[in-house]
Amino acid sequence: MLPNHDQCCIYFPTVLHGPLGKGNTLNTEYTQCKALGEALVTKTAKKVKDNLASFSGKGKVDLVLVTHAAEDTKVGGGSWLYTPKHEASALAQRILSDIGEDNLKKVNLWLWVCQAGMSGVGAAFRTAISKETVKRIYAPHQDIAGVGLFLKHLDVGGSESFAEVR
Repeated sequence: MLPNHDQCCIYFPTVLHGPLGKGNTLNTEYTQCKALGEALVTKTAKKVKDNLASFSGKGKVDLVLVTHAAEDTKVGGGSWLYTPKHEASALAQRILSDIGEDNLKKVNLWLWVCQAGMSGVGAAFRTAISKETVKRIYAPHQDIAGVGLFLKHLDVGGSESFAEVR
């Protein structure tokens, strides 16, 4: 199960801006996805907010949050940018604040975060963002391959492990 290609927005909320963001694999994935031109791909909450504010179509927009999750607590440096599970609730609150409750009511939220369904990351998002705001939040129980494969309509390793977070 994967998001809808026709109505999706790919949001990289934890990619660092400026020179600190260069050289990590998440920034590389962002750059590659942006170049495909297959969807709105952004690391700016305002662009997500504006896109959702102007959406008046049928159904829901599939808002795909792309980040790395790990037990590790380091941020930046090296080759990864981590969003540890203990930061997931704060990130969810920031998204709620930055994008707005009314806009989030228009989405199904997909956490493109490895093992988010079993690591506690998915549960932290579900606790921070009520079902009245986002009815459906999906998270994978396995490692998930890059979202660029999804945008290219290719097989995505781990996609079969997405399940709704209750």
